[in-house]
Amino acid sequence: MPTKLHQIVTHIINKELNKAKTLIHESMNEKLGILLEEKLLEYAPTIMESHENIRSSPTDRAASDVHDAWMTRNPKEDYNAHQHVPYENLSPEEQEKDKEHISIIHELQKPVESSTGRMLQPQRHEIVDGFGKIAHEKWRNGFEASKGVGTPRMKSTSDGQSVNINVPWAELHPDYKKENLAAGEAALTAYETHIRPKWKYDSAKDTDPTGEGAEALR
Repeated sequence: MPTKLHQIVTHIINKELNKAKTLIHESMNEKLGILLEEKLLEYAPTIMESHENIRSSPTDRAASDVHDAWMTRNPKEDYNAHQHVPYENLSPEEQEKDKEHISIIHELQKPVESSTGRMLQPQRHEIVDGFGKIAHEKWRNGFEASKGVGTPRMKSTSDGQSVNINVPWAELHPDYKKENLAAGEAALTAYETHIRPKWKYDSAKDTDPTGEGAEALR
């Protein structure tokens, strides 16, 4: 049976031990914090450089603009929260989707030969509409691969109609062209900004492609 004195001594010893443990813990945390801060400062330039490098190519900068435009058009919801992050934080698969938009624009903006043999630059609305058509047909191919060829996909329109959107682009209701057209507009603007200087879409003199776009996409 411990004496009263023994209990008091034990209490004091335990109290002092706890104080010592607290001081040791605080000291270790402080030292650890200082060490982490030093390491962060040491590696900060490397970290910043890696973030810059991912946008170093014209295609990546253009794709980043495409992604930013998509986030503006599509408010953050539970279903798309994983995509509402900076471009450099996207998965490689998601980044490739944005780059594909730029590649499509690169092909669509190339001069085409007219009936008279002259090389004419496509007009802006033709490029954007062509992008919309390609994007829609890609969706249709994926939809029909899983649901069957010709399977209707019914959607409601802004004026209360129920329409099938699994139809060719030319037959698609205007409500369901909007997103693809907006995406095409964003991709074209990004292409103009980062890959090729702007051109005059309605000029018959614009017959000599610069090749700058092809070089940037390599």
